[in-house]
Amino acid sequence: MWDAQSARQHGDVLFEHLVETWERLGRKDMSPLAFGFMSGTNGDECVVLPQVSAFPKEHIPTVLRLFAAEFDARFVALAACATSLDGLPSEEVSAWYATGRPLAEHPQARDCLVFTLDGVGLSIFMRAWWDGQTLCREVFDNHGATGRMTNLSGRLGEN
Repeated sequence: MWDAQSARQHGDVLFEHLVETWERLGRKDMSPLAFGFMSGTNGDECVVLPQVSAFPKEHIPTVLRLFAAEFDARFVALAACATSLDGLPSEEVSAWYATGRPLAEHPQARDCLVFTLDGVGLSIFMRAWWDGQTLCREVFDNHGATGRMTNLSGRLGEN
């Protein structure tokens, strides 16, 4: 049965494969992909949920939590392209949003591939980006992030 350690190991490998794919695509938008970590009659399985991109972004967390509950997925992962503004005070980010312009147009915007994985005893956020010369990676274990794109398994905090 999947536990935090085996899910983490599988998540590390999965993230590396996703980064390679993102690189082959020229760091262009990849459709969001979700993964369910389940145990069945054939042992542990990690299944891809490719149709997650068919849902509006604001509905994806609910869809993944419902999936996890319906199919008893102990862990859920989501990979998606994103734009970030690292190192800017929240007031500056809020001011940019207030202009109505997309985040991608900000002079300090960075295109990233993000990967989250959470479940019983595990919460990981991984990110890859190109700094102009190097492909960079960053990993946050038990990052304590909050918001609608966290706790996608609906199981975070279970004992």
